[in-house]
Amino acid sequence: MIILVGASASGKSVVVKKMTELYGIEKVVTYTTRPMRTGEANGIDYHFISKEDFISKKEKDFFLETAFYNNNYYGTAFEDITSNKALIVEPSGANVYYDKLKENVFIVYLKASPEIRKKRMIERGDSLEVIEKRMKGDIDYFDMGKFKKIHLFVDTENITIDQVANIIYNDYKKLFLK
Repeated sequence: MIILVGASASGKSVVVKKMTELYGIEKVVTYTTRPMRTGEANGIDYHFISKEDFISKKEKDFFLETAFYNNNYYGTAFEDITSNKALIVEPSGANVYYDKLKENVFIVYLKASPEIRKKRMIERGDSLEVIEKRMKGDIDYFDMGKFKKIHLFVDTENITIDQVANIIYNDYKKLFLK
C-alpha cells in the first residue's frame, strides 16, 4: 500500500489520480466530515459524512485510523486496506499505518514551497482565510520529526505530475512488487 503525506496542496490528490490512470493503483476512498469542494464527488474523492455518523462509526471500531485536522474528522475503514492501493493521510495516520502494517506500507512525503502551495490553493478555489490558516498550521503539523518512517521524499514543484507518479511507482515496485 502506498501512503501519501504532505502539506496542503503538495499534490497528493492529483498524484493518486495519475497513478490510477498510469498504473491501475486504486485510491482508498477515506471518510471525512469536511464539506465537499467544487469538482469533488461523494464516494470518489471521499465518503462525505456527518460528524455524528463519523463518531458513531469510530465508536464501533469501523476505522483502522482516524485524524482530526482543520476542524474535520478523517478516517480509513478497515475493509479498504489492501495492496495495490494508494491512501492520503496525515502524519499521525502515516505513523499508525507504519505501526500496524510495517513492511506492507510505502510512505511517500510530497513537498512543495509555500509559494507554490498557496498558488495551487488559490487555483482550486480555496478562500484566502482558509489558505492562510492551512499554511500556518501545516508548518508544525508536517514537521519531519513527527514521522516514524518515510520511504521516499518527492518535491512536486519543478516536475510534472506524470514524473512524480513515475518516481513513486518505480520505487514502490522495486520494494514491494518483486
